[in-house]
Amino acid sequence: MNCSDFENNITAFIDGELGKSNRSKFTSHRNNCLECNRKLENLKLLIQSLSNVHQVKTSPSFLVDLHTKIEQSQQGKVPFLKRILQVQPFGFRPLYATGFVVTLATIITTTFLLLSTDSLPEIDIHKVSENKNQLSNLKKVNNPHPVLFAADYDTTTEDSIDPKNRSRFDDKIIIVNKNK
Repeated sequence: MNCSDFENNITAFIDGELGKSNRSKFTSHRNNCLECNRKLENLKLLIQSLSNVHQVKTSPSFLVDLHTKIEQSQQGKVPFLKRILQVQPFGFRPLYATGFVVTLATIITTTFLLLSTDSLPEIDIHKVSENKNQLSNLKKVNNPHPVLFAADYDTTTEDSIDPKNRSRFDDKIIIVNKNK
């Protein structure tokens, strides 16, 4: 064991927590090294002298006042943003808390949207057909010239786009009606 290891194990030796193999190495080093032996003896004397020190009596609110003053002095030095970031709602860090809230809101919204039943309006077919008949009657009465759609009333028999009959610069489409 070297002097550094000896110093690291002094408190464990005094408290009786040093294992058997390390304790034998510790005592052999203490017997061979005057400096480490002196450190151990000085520490033992310090511990004995501290046990003779009288206990200081303080007011009952001393610790509370002390902690309050410490917090006030630290709050003055720490920037506002850093103090806010140190707040841990429900034990979470701010980033984790925000992620938790966003995830929870997403789950609730998704669940609501998936579980809500979309209701389709009930349609009475008989009323729809009656309304359609009434609408067609109104069109006949109000508009003496009904609108005709070519798909419904196609009267052409030939296609006017015949590559043989087209001139070079004529791009007009002529619909030929042979029935008239």
